[in-house]
Amino acid sequence: MRIFAQKLFPNILDLHNDLINSTYHHANYEKFNITDPKPRIIHKATVRDRLLHHAIYRILYPLFDQTFIFDSYSCRQEKGTHKGFRRLAELARGRKISFPKTPPFFARSPEKFSNYLELFLYDFEIFAIIKNNETAGHLS
Repeated sequence: MRIFAQKLFPNILDLHNDLINSTYHHANYEKFNITDPKPRIIHKATVRDRLLHHAIYRILYPLFDQTFIFDSYSCRQEKGTHKGFRRLAELARGRKISFPKTPPFFARSPEKFSNYLELFLYDFEIFAIIKNNETAGHLS
């Protein structure tokens, strides 16, 4: 992070140029282990790639958020774990719970998810970047 931040503007400009020229490639993930609070294997993207991940998220979030059911809480603005737990406790106190059909983007198949994104996104340059990230940036 510090190395990227030392030349922040040139690094952002390089990323911008790679995106404009369609030469952007996702780097491999760094793999490491942690043991707090339990043993896990972590795969971390480079700072440059995480910057792009956040930019894509900011574009896609408003499009997807409006399609989620009210009681979807994970990774959503003004929602989160604590509000989800409070809502579950409220529903468990005797209110009826109904579960809608699972939307197609929850499918576990990457191909089905890609097909859904292609239909859903109007900006095909963003879709091309996402497709590139699916095939590049392999876990090491």
